Amino acid sequence: MFKSDQIAEIFRGMMALKRALMFKMPDDSAPTITPSQWLAVSTIGDGAHTVKAVANELKISSSAATQLIDGLVKCGYVLRSPGKDDKRETELTLSKDSVAGIREVKRQKMERFEKVFSVLSEKELDEFAELMKKLSASINK
Repeated sequence: MFKSDQIAEIFRGMMALKRALMFKMPDDSAPTITPSQWLAVSTIGDGAHTVKAVANELKISSSAATQLIDGLVKCGYVLRSPGKDDKRETELTLSKDSVAGIREVKRQKMERFEKVFSVLSEKELDEFAELMKKLSASINK
């Protein structure tokens, strides 16, 4: 198999994984959370309370972070309010209704990942993790 064919096969596999790992909030009427939105929500939940902090943490532009957050605000998962210390800055928080749902999504996420990766042996998981670290490091250069 040529390298380009291998890369195409990896791409197809990654897209299938992405679709398989999309998350739905426990309330079936709630919108689907994309992996990018999930990272933003997790980042806000972990203490990144400004667009700039989310952008820095996710290593994306401020405009990309704003677009992600706009979608999360529209869905009701994230709230914007004036900053406590600097009223010119907007503070981001998770909505009260979404906190329990996000906790449930984390649980579901781990179950889904464990199921998807259960086909790999411990050795294969170690190899996959090392390859992902290597790919991630090359992206961030």
